[in-house]
Amino acid sequence: NSPSVMSPAVELDEGAGSFSFGRVAFGDGSQMSHDLSYVLSQGKKKGPSDAKTALLKVQNQKKRLQELGAEKQADVAEKEAWLTARRRVEGEKIRDDEAILKKAVKRKEAAKKKSEKAWTERTKGVQQAQKERQKKREENIKQRRE
Repeated sequence: NSPSVMSPAVELDEGAGSFSFGRVAFGDGSQMSHDLSYVLSQGKKKGPSDAKTALLKVQNQKKRLQELGAEKQADVAEKEAWLTARRRVEGEKIRDDEAILKKAVKRKEAAKKKSEKAWTERTKGVQQAQKERQKKREENIKQRRE
């Protein structure tokens, strides 16, 4: 008997007030939005899953913003800021910091290179060991013939 992940349903009287201090979650796992106006979709997460494509997306957005006029640029930037703030409130992970994404890409590339280097060294080691065993075998056969 493991305890339930969700807290037990507790009946509250309406006189206590209509405050919501946490996220509203239903028994089936669906959740309400921050302002309780709609149910959050449990569908696939939006946005790129890897740092490289997230970085490309951020850079493209930046480029598109720079091409706009000053007034339009400020308007779009403000709208984007509000949208990302709302998505953060709803618990979505926002990856829009260019410096952090660049570091993540660099770290992933370094790990890839390190892994590739280790693999090539391993294959070289296996081939070397195979050659040594073959050489030893041939020497043993030669000794038996003599």
